[in-house]
Amino acid sequence: MGPKAQFNQPIPFDYDNARQIAIHDEENGFDYGVIYLRDYYRKLLENNGVEPITEEAWLKNAPKVADCYVLFMLGVPSELVKTSIVGDTSVTNKEVTGWDYTLLKIDSIDNPPETIQKPDPRLYGEIASITNGAPESIKGMSGSPIFGLIQDDDSQFRYWVVAIQSGWLREKRIIAACPITTFALWLSTELEEWLEDV
Repeated sequence: MGPKAQFNQPIPFDYDNARQIAIHDEENGFDYGVIYLRDYYRKLLENNGVEPITEEAWLKNAPKVADCYVLFMLGVPSELVKTSIVGDTSVTNKEVTGWDYTLLKIDSIDNPPETIQKPDPRLYGEIASITNGAPESIKGMSGSPIFGLIQDDDSQFRYWVVAIQSGWLREKRIIAACPITTFALWLSTELEEWLEDV
């Protein structure tokens, strides 16, 4: 999905043997996961012109959500993927539907229904109407980044990751997300413990 990518085919990835960090705490609304990319995969992405969103962009200079012009959630819903079995291997491929990924507009809300509220800080938003053949459900988009778009003094738009999606109230089309600063604090702690074990 990188704008400078020369090849659009997905890179085969050894998911089962990848280093993974995850937390799922329904009571407090934690549902996050991270996959560590080995040098092999990072170099493949870099050689294809795909640039990472670094800590500088998603933590140190992240704006407050209230300052954002608009919010978007980026991901690949389950409707767009299929899993096939090749020998003893499970292979996941994108469906050819005209959509490689989905970018959904999120309208921030201050008073979400109690059924989705949790004790820890969360961003709540309503998904704008889905049109133009986009998927009807966001199933499979858990953990998707939510970008905040800001217009600067030169009328140029810039974007930051401001939250990570972690909850979904389907009947009201409302999502809950962890602010990136909260997520980063959890991730930093996990990485410190991981590095001690290496």
